[in-house]
Amino acid sequence: MKIKPNHVIDCDLLVVGGGLGGCVAAITARELGVPRVVLVDKGKVGRSGQSVFAAGIWALNLPGEDIADWIEESIVTGDYLNDQHWVRLLWQRNYEVICAVEKWCAQSGREAFKKTAGGDFLRRRSRGHIKTWHGLVNSLSLMEGLRLKAIDAGVEIIDRVMVTDLVCPGGPCTGAVGVNYRTGETFWFKAGQTVLASAGALFKSIHVGHRNLTGDMLAAFWRAGGTVQNMEMITHNTTARPFDVHGINQYQSVGGKWVNSLGEEFMPDYDPVLKNRCNQPTMCLSLAREVHEGRGPIMFDVTAASAEDRDLCRQTLPESFRIWDMAGIDPFREKVEWVTAFYGTSNNGGGIRIGLDCATGIANLYACGDLTPVPPHGGYCFGGVNLAFTAVSGRVAGESAAGNPGGGSPSAGAGAAGSKAADLLAHTFGPLGGGQLSADGLILQIQKEIFPYRVSLIKSRSALENCLGRLREIKQQTAGLGAGDLHQLVKANECKNLAAIAELMVLASLYRRESRGFHFREDYPLVDNENWLKWVLIKQGGSGPLIWTEDVPTPYVRPHLPYYRHRSLRHNVSPATGADQQCL
Repeated sequence: MKIKPNHVIDCDLLVVGGGLGGCVAAITARELGVPRVVLVDKGKVGRSGQSVFAAGIWALNLPGEDIADWIEESIVTGDYLNDQHWVRLLWQRNYEVICAVEKWCAQSGREAFKKTAGGDFLRRRSRGHIKTWHGLVNSLSLMEGLRLKAIDAGVEIIDRVMVTDLVCPGGPCTGAVGVNYRTGETFWFKAGQTVLASAGALFKSIHVGHRNLTGDMLAAFWRAGGTVQNMEMITHNTTARPFDVHGINQYQSVGGKWVNSLGEEFMPDYDPVLKNRCNQPTMCLSLAREVHEGRGPIMFDVTAASAEDRDLCRQTLPESFRIWDMAGIDPFREKVEWVTAFYGTSNNGGGIRIGLDCATGIANLYACGDLTPVPPHGGYCFGGVNLAFTAVSGRVAGESAAGNPGGGSPSAGAGAAGSKAADLLAHTFGPLGGGQLSADGLILQIQKEIFPYRVSLIKSRSALENCLGRLREIKQQTAGLGAGDLHQLVKANECKNLAAIAELMVLASLYRRESRGFHFREDYPLVDNENWLKWVLIKQGGSGPLIWTEDVPTPYVRPHLPYYRHRSLRHNVSPATGADQQCL
């Protein structure tokens, strides 16, 4: 049965996702003259999603600095998996975009970037930085300023509508459909161009503010026939064991260190160069390995931070310190037990493959930010790249959409698109009055399969194969999901999305037979540049997912060694096979 939408909205550009990338894309398009730009968000633009909880770290290169240093450090610390053309583009355009964002926020009296007493950008070195730097931002103030700027620029904002599917009859994207989960009203957004700027799939992990980030547009893109990349990069962050806090990057920059149950400050054994300022894969995988090998629990110690640094952390991480204070814990005076926390495809996990213009391979459809594999990051290079890339890619996506006014028309193919939209809405509402299975129960089963460190951090073929079989059984069960109200309907659709994405993550993890970045295989423990300096790509085939690789182009920096030690292996312990070489 088809469902006729309650609202049909014709627009020149539809932007899905109201975080940093979505706001920048929408504002950019309006400033370039796109007549009607609609920005729709699952939560509230400026108050939900990842950007508002971004821990205040934005990689910041200044004019006059040698861009070659930034390019080299990005690629080497990213284990050479980076799209090197995107790396160059990012550092060429980052400062320009920073200045635009700062100006936009200042127009409403919001402070985006912290400055020194002399008015210069305040910069620090934290996670993974050797020659590079990051600036400090107040993410909440930043996003409040961007919402106000978007409204002032004439962007039409629609909050609290879950976009569920892309409308792509015959190939090109002609918009999307969605539902207001409070009222049940349905929407068909007829768009000439569409930019996907929502978050990846965090699988309802414990991180604050991230419970509704379920990869809805990643799954929708996959269903529409798009190509995804690097899904094996299952990411994690770390957090306090009693409750989630963010801001680890800043804690690393002010002297934070990890200690195992033997009293050892162990991180220098994994990264002798950066030590406790190691990059994120080293941090997460080393914590898991210490516990796996019997040296847990792990304590985090930030007691050496100066009074000035403590004040700065409180200024830029107000949400985290509200939690610390409510719990009666002062992380600057006592050690706190620390654990890894599942991030899924977020941060620099797999996502929608894009080109330098943010095009996705589906006509009239662009993507930016966390929904992509974050191509400048590679296996994950250093802290602050995520905000920098999200803003720059949002800028590029807005420019690309504005520069392609004839690429799509809201009225083109209206008959086929309308029929497709009605079918997609019917599928969205299928669980209402449908099956008997609970979305909560199936989501818990997915979490139990994908969260364990033996699947998502320290991987092996047998564990991955067993997990893949069970995930496919769960995926089949999603056909029997039921929903008694709109809240459960949202969960049922989220469950279907997570089941599809989890399968792709494990499938790609089995396919990559080496270790690199966040991906570590016990049975292939070394970084293998001889055979696996490749991107793993997946799209739908006639009888299931079609998976293949493409060589990573290396126009600027090439690896010097065919094999080297993965970051999750201690340097005082020989790897199982191959050469023992330290990576920068």
